[in-house]
Amino acid sequence: MQSILIIEDDPSYVSMMDLILRMEGFDVFSTSDGLSGLAMLRVKHADLILCDIMMPEMDGYSVLEALKSEKKLADIPFLFVSAIGDRAEILRGMSAGADGYLPKPFSAVELLAAVSARIQRSGMIDPDQGKPFFIKE
Repeated sequence: MQSILIIEDDPSYVSMMDLILRMEGFDVFSTSDGLSGLAMLRVKHADLILCDIMMPEMDGYSVLEALKSEKKLADIPFLFVSAIGDRAEILRGMSAGADGYLPKPFSAVELLAAVSARIQRSGMIDPDQGKPFFIKE
């Protein structure tokens, strides 16, 4: 089972993403700021990180920069999830090294499509089925 860390300070988004992802069979854990997220990653493995940009303590760009500087954490796929959805901001996020960008608000279908696309690129594909492990018939 793949695990996903949500780093998000808006409890309504955390609840929504958590519910959707758990219903698809993911192990989900979350924190409300970047510092806590980094601390959690040092003790619990994540296969994917969904991270807001505007947060207290440490913003999403600082989280991504810190991840990229730690060899143990640098290869974890990272998606920005943010209300800042203009082209310049998306380009900034991708240029900083994010693997994707999901503008808020988004639907369950959009969230799952973003997660699925990232998982497929990461090679977490079921070799017998030819699809991500979490997709059910």
